[in-house]
Amino acid sequence: MTQCVFFEHIDSRIILGELDDATGKIVAREVSIDNKPDDPKEKARIIKSGGRVFAVEYDDGVDGPARVWLKHMDIPGLAMSRSLGDTVAHSAGKFFKNWKKNEK
Repeated sequence: MTQCVFFEHIDSRIILGELDDATGKIVAREVSIDNKPDDPKEKARIIKSGGRVFAVEYDDGVDGPARVWLKHMDIPGLAMSRSLGDTVAHSAGKFFKNWKKNEK
């Protein structure tokens, strides 16, 4: 591969498209994982940092996605476990880290 374009959308998975020299086709390769608050490791990290993780329960019986909340207030309520530049979310255990898929 002679060229590479890289960006990170913080709360989403990164997929890298690589040109397969043998076939001449672009092959997708997962580079990271989704940063979701209900992932067991992420949830433990958030709770240890003073945040809470739960889904909003609506009157119609349909629950929303798991969200991160401050320990004593129902804010910020973001449905991702990592954030960049959000000081309220940071105090609930959400912070940016470039998390690669194969990281232990």
